Amino acid sequence: MPQNKRLFVAGILPPALMQNLFLIQNHIVARLSDVELKMVPRDNFHVTLEFLGPTKPRDESEIVGAIMSITSSHKPLRLTLKGISIYLANLMLEFETTDEYSSLVQKIREIINEETSLSLIQRDIPPHITIARLINDKEIQTNGLNIEIPTVEIKEIGLYSSTLNNGAPPSYELIHSSRLGEG
Repeated sequence: MPQNKRLFVAGILPPALMQNLFLIQNHIVARLSDVELKMVPRDNFHVTLEFLGPTKPRDESEIVGAIMSITSSHKPLRLTLKGISIYLANLMLEFETTDEYSSLVQKIREIINEETSLSLIQRDIPPHITIARLINDKEIQTNGLNIEIPTVEIKEIGLYSSTLNNGAPPSYELIHSSRLGEG
């Protein structure tokens, strides 16, 4: 019997930004040399739109259909960096929450609740990219970490599965991707 997968929907980042994020990680490691950090692998960078959690295999195709039904009518997301923040031991680049972002997240939640057996709840987590995880509870100051990146344009979203790996970073597998339209 097939097992449930841990699924999430996320914005797929442009390749040039992925390289830039790697450089940002190096900058942060140099500036926070006294803090124990576990860096997020470059292949795991994304902007989470909705975490679906453990999902039955029969729901997977319905989720893909639901995502496809909204992406062509939603324009690409443009996200502006707000700063570096910490949330649940995650060091992340936080972006301004825009109407377009909120609208897309709400549409994803609504269509998945309507079309599948899942029941997603509203969570107010800002758009972000997790770049590292804090290993210890040491308090750190992020205000001295001046990071500049251009506005991020998300043109494609993906459905991913996440596999936990006993202390190692989780493995992510892209199951389906869909381009955002012109609105």
